[in-house]
Amino acid sequence: MRIALDINGIFGKSGLGQHVKLLVKNLALIDKENEYLLYTHFWAKTSQIKAIETPESKNFRFVHHNVPETFLLLADFKFNLGITERFLTGHGVEIYHGTGNIVPKFKKIKTVLTIHHYYPVEGPLTPSGLNWREKFYFRCTDYSIPVADFIITDSASTKSEIIRKFNARENRVAVIYPGPPDAAYRPLEKNQSGKYILFVGPINERKNLPRFLEAYSILVKKGLKHNLFIAGTGKDNYMNLIKKLCSELKIQDRIVFTGKISPQEVVHFYNNAEFLVYPSLYEGFGYPPLEAMACGCPVAASNATSIPEITGDAAVLFDPYNAEEIAQAMENLSKDSDLRQELIKKGFEQVKKFSWEKTAKQTLDVYKKVLGK
Repeated sequence: MRIALDINGIFGKSGLGQHVKLLVKNLALIDKENEYLLYTHFWAKTSQIKAIETPESKNFRFVHHNVPETFLLLADFKFNLGITERFLTGHGVEIYHGTGNIVPKFKKIKTVLTIHHYYPVEGPLTPSGLNWREKFYFRCTDYSIPVADFIITDSASTKSEIIRKFNARENRVAVIYPGPPDAAYRPLEKNQSGKYILFVGPINERKNLPRFLEAYSILVKKGLKHNLFIAGTGKDNYMNLIKKLCSELKIQDRIVFTGKISPQEVVHFYNNAEFLVYPSLYEGFGYPPLEAMACGCPVAASNATSIPEITGDAAVLFDPYNAEEIAQAMENLSKDSDLRQELIKKGFEQVKKFSWEKTAKQTLDVYKKVLGK
């Protein structure tokens, strides 16, 4: 088989970037026979291209299509010009894996689509302030799902949503869980400079910061001494709303907004936090709970969508729409050291349930199935 892997997302610092890197790495470890074209498609400088790391395996090579990404999406999705398929056909590609929620409609090349999360662009969980390009990217997922030959989802929750929303056949959609966080997420020597509660992730509507902050304010009024560290960034308009809410709740002096931080700094925060709170309203596969567990940090998390699949019994779960329930979960963790120790032990075991080797093997099986191998 000659497989084109869309690795455009590899440049991102988000979960998608890590997913693509680790999937490629592990496919290279298990498959020495099939040919892989690591395909990028954007208007690039030479320095950007040289920065891409590719496996040393002889059956992996890099292919770049030097065109503006938005132009290519418009050409393929709005005008059906087939530019991507013509380019890949010239390289003898038999199957194309869209690793980031999008695949073009092809006539001959078979397609596999990975959906990491799904919510409509007009929905309440969509980040506010999207420009037309960002909205079009969301809609490209809607265009992609009906035309893909096979769909991989990161969770059973997302699979159910895709089947319900698009009336997709169940045998055309498979759940393949991503592997664990990379080895950098591990226990380190603790810095006992002060206790704090931690939130990690982008700051937008689906992360549910308003109810989380309301829950935190309830505990502050009850005498909670822990400060709250919010490790992430968001669009200016939404960040301003969140900071205004902190002032209204009179907790602005207890909140530390870290801004953009490196992966190394995130590991430090996990290791020194009393516990992580993950209050999301929606996740296709949320990495912060597993990252925290790998670092020995207890977790309190939302019981919505895929999150219980990820945490298992290694987290205190709560209804993310109920600030009182969020507050109760946080209070239980802040007061009960035995509970925290129990969750730390369970967390280490939960992380072991995820394997990138298994992810790669199951993905390769999908390629074979789609091509009838």
